[in-house]
Amino acid sequence: MKFNNLVFAGCGLVLVFNNRGFSQDDANLHEVKPQFFEVVETVDATVESKVMSPVAPDTKNWTILKIKSVVDEGAVVRKGDIIAEFDTEEIELKLRDSKQSVELGKLGLKGSEVELQQLDKTIALDTELAARKLRNAEQDFKYFEDVGRPNTEESTNRSVENANHSLEYSQEEYNQLKRMYDEDELTEESEEIVLKRTQRDVENTHFYLEQAQMRAARTLEFDLPRESEQKIDELERARLEFARSNVNLPMERQKKVIAFDKARMALEKEQRDLGRLETDFSRMNIGAPADGIVYYGNCVRGAWVGPAGPARDIETGRTVPHDKTFMTIVDPTELFLRADLSEKQLAVIGITSSGWARPTAFPDKPVAVEVESIGSVPIAADKFDCRLNLTETVSGLLPGMTCKVRFVVRENDKALTVPETAVFTDESFGHYVFVASAKVEGEETTFEKRAVTAGLTVDKVTEILEGLKEGERVSLKRQ
Repeated sequence: MKFNNLVFAGCGLVLVFNNRGFSQDDANLHEVKPQFFEVVETVDATVESKVMSPVAPDTKNWTILKIKSVVDEGAVVRKGDIIAEFDTEEIELKLRDSKQSVELGKLGLKGSEVELQQLDKTIALDTELAARKLRNAEQDFKYFEDVGRPNTEESTNRSVENANHSLEYSQEEYNQLKRMYDEDELTEESEEIVLKRTQRDVENTHFYLEQAQMRAARTLEFDLPRESEQKIDELERARLEFARSNVNLPMERQKKVIAFDKARMALEKEQRDLGRLETDFSRMNIGAPADGIVYYGNCVRGAWVGPAGPARDIETGRTVPHDKTFMTIVDPTELFLRADLSEKQLAVIGITSSGWARPTAFPDKPVAVEVESIGSVPIAADKFDCRLNLTETVSGLLPGMTCKVRFVVRENDKALTVPETAVFTDESFGHYVFVASAKVEGEETTFEKRAVTAGLTVDKVTEILEGLKEGERVSLKRQ
């Protein structure tokens, strides 16, 4: 496997300094020698399964999920095995109420339908009745104005005239009888009677005339104007009633249509609710979605959490959310490791990196791992998600267990290294060291400022990739 190296380019410029008159103690010099150099990064990892089947009640309307029975955590189950049962007493009561509501809704809808049908039949009758009343009122008013009133006026006037004539006739008859009887010197008793009767007829006729005159005055002055006003009022009312029926009857029908649609939609809602409730009832017993091991809770990046928080306790009598995972069926045969990489580690651990994982539970069973993926964005401050593939199966390893993963990011059996304090940096010059001149007895030591290419630094030791040779000495202090 190849590894990514973090190297820094240096300059080829070399400057030589003369420190004549300066005595350099060998304790401040480091002789460059080839040695084994290794850079290791260690990360903590958690075992996860590649195949996990979350288990959630998935009820739509019913949220009261009280556990009646549940399989033990760690149990091995087969697909379809009942792994959890919820108490059904309350949902059965709700189902009964919902079924009754649906039946009542059907009856109500049928009643609204009948009312609408009856209204459609009566609207035509009511419309015709209003039209007929208006037509009759118009005819009555026209007849009254054209015939009734003139005829009444004429009849009234004639009754007065007839009474007048009757009085004249009676008076004339009485006058003639009286003259005739007066001419006779002797008036017989029978003639007296006739004369008295005739006189009384005159008096009665005179009274009838007065009555006729009074009735005529009342008829002409009060009765006919009042009857005319009444006819006008009846006609106006008929017109208003006709206009009102043309507006109110369609509105009444529209109200019935709306009431019918409302009853229909209410019934549909009740039926939907009943359907959902029946579906929810069918989910009171949960079967295993796959073969595997039962884990309580839900796996979140290797950590197992409960549906409502960290707690994962599941036991008889407890309630669980209706729409959250409270249990997971895990396939223990396909595993991988999940780790967090720091920003610094991203520089030396890449998609082609490999290493060795040592399970905490089985430290004597190391297994080779390869980086499968690294997140492109941090999941938290200074944390990037990293997935590692296991190259072989480790017996007894289960999801939730932990491992230490060791990455050798740089390895060189003959690396030239110097103490970290011997390497200096200048923004314009880059990395450089002070190389001491060859040791000659009696001569003073001089130093050469030499640009170098520095590699990684581990435990205060820096690998020099270019710029130094074996046997050269470098100063541990700036010269």
